[in-house]
Amino acid sequence: FSPVVTWMIFLWGWQTSYVVLSMLMTVCLSVSCFFIRNHPHDMGLAPYGGNPVPAPARPVGPGAAKPAQAGGSLWGEVLRMEGFWSLSLINFFCCLCHSIPLVHVVGFALSAGLSAFAASWVLAIMSISSVVGRIYWGMFADRYGARFALMITLFMQGALILWLVNAQDPVIFFIYAILWGFGYGGVGTQYGMVSREVFGARLFGQGYSGQNAFAMVGMSVGGFLGGYLYDLSHSYVTAWLVSVASGLISSLIAMDLMAQTDRAKAAEAAQQTQPTPAPVRT
Repeated sequence: FSPVVTWMIFLWGWQTSYVVLSMLMTVCLSVSCFFIRNHPHDMGLAPYGGNPVPAPARPVGPGAAKPAQAGGSLWGEVLRMEGFWSLSLINFFCCLCHSIPLVHVVGFALSAGLSAFAASWVLAIMSISSVVGRIYWGMFADRYGARFALMITLFMQGALILWLVNAQDPVIFFIYAILWGFGYGGVGTQYGMVSREVFGARLFGQGYSGQNAFAMVGMSVGGFLGGYLYDLSHSYVTAWLVSVASGLISSLIAMDLMAQTDRAKAAEAAQQTQPTPAPVRT
């Protein structure tokens, strides 16, 4: 929670504050490991849309048999899928888009005249609003489809960065934080659902982890690029415009991802309607 972190930095300095934060994160993450389960049946529950029957016993240990893989390696199948590369590019540009404001919005707010405490609240409100966005856009995806929700939230995430280009008034910053956080929160909610549609259960692990590698590259590039562009121009305007462009590119790729399903169905229907050639009589 950024206001608390700001208070810690004022009180102890940033070095001590980050040591304290790292210790708290280590404890919290270690404790959370005890709540992780591999299967819903481990908690007496059924998968979403599944049957409430006990899961079959699965062998564990080094001698356990591995499931058979048909048609070559799973990674080979994933890398040949159009949907994998679309999702990977979406993740890259999406993370490049939102990493720039996440890293630099506080610095920009300080340069616009906001106090350190007020600037930290801009980031905090972005985070709080994103929680609401995750819930709302999850329900939206259940009704209208995850791919459609992904396209809309990616567009919101990119287009709303324009709000920052000439922002000076604290009210403008806080309105931006509410609106942008709402869209940003909805983006992350969709990737798991879209990935399940694209890869299915069998290829989900490889497909989801592969696209996340692109996401991490986008996060690292965006955070660095925003600072580099500021050092070159002594202004955040160029960084915001790069963020906008990245967000719009990701939404356009998501629009194409929506059409991939229709193209696949059309190709399958065309293949099924082709007449079977008559046998040649000799």
